[in-house]
Amino acid sequence: TGCLRCPFGTFANSTGARICSGCGGMLTTPFPGASLPEHCICPEEYFMLAETCEPCPSGMMCKSGSDTKYFPTAAPVACLDGLPCVYPEVIEGHMTLEDDPLSVWRCAHKE
Repeated sequence: TGCLRCPFGTFANSTGARICSGCGGMLTTPFPGASLPEHCICPEEYFMLAETCEPCPSGMMCKSGSDTKYFPTAAPVACLDGLPCVYPEVIEGHMTLEDDPLSVWRCAHKE
């Protein structure tokens, strides 16, 4: 028999493993056939904060895999296995402060 890939939301720690482990909670994987627990990510509209998926703040967009550890900083963080580093992003018409990137304010509109 051939190998089967683990479905979304699960991973196998070794090649040819017969059992897939679940990511747990609301975590999913970006692709079927994940091989590391680190491939477990938050779904779209959520972001990772201290190993927990939190709802995306109003005024921000959170793509699948958004993680606060990827916020732009002076010290770059390596992304996992070539996956894009995604983090909660501010939606046009809103703003945040560099030292408090999860607090979002709506911009005043000039008339």
